[in-house]
Amino acid sequence: VKASFNQQSGCYEIISVHGTKRFQQVFINYGSHDNQRLLLEYGFVTMDNPHSVVYVETGDKSLDQKIKFLREHDYLQNLTVSREGPSWRLMTVLRLVSLPQTLYHLWKAVLHGQALCESLEQWSVETATAVCQRLQRQTQTALEKISHLLQQCEQPIRQQLEMVRSLRQEESWILEGSLKTLEDNFLSSKPNDGATR
Repeated sequence: VKASFNQQSGCYEIISVHGTKRFQQVFINYGSHDNQRLLLEYGFVTMDNPHSVVYVETGDKSLDQKIKFLREHDYLQNLTVSREGPSWRLMTVLRLVSLPQTLYHLWKAVLHGQALCESLEQWSVETATAVCQRLQRQTQTALEKISHLLQQCEQPIRQQLEMVRSLRQEESWILEGSLKTLEDNFLSSKPNDGATR
């Protein structure tokens, strides 16, 4: 199989060297890419993509001066949120940020996944929730702007905006799932007053 972008036709073409006749159905595996990468590299998005995530920008104002330490040690890359909740890496960064200066000596334990105390863990979960809520608000604002633009634009731009809207809608669903996961896990880990064990 030979695949490339045809400059003359303006289309991505797949040519079968042997075994597949013209106009027969074929299966194309693009690999395990999230929808942002699929849109940027191939021009489409898929619904319910199991590899899709929402990227968390490291310039987030909820992450304070400790960002310098994290940046110097390369911990601020691939901070993501999926339907299952914040990534391990994002939660580790939030746990490191939650450390008071008196506990800085415990940063290696945090990097190995150790939760230090209930109050710091609670702060990390609450911060992850706040980050997801902020991203959700930004996504909703973007969806509103896209809807407004769709009412005013011509067909070629409409198709592109529809793909961007699909991507943003999926981000919204991912963030909803992540918020539910955070809520379920946080509520299930809180002590239940009056319950018998």
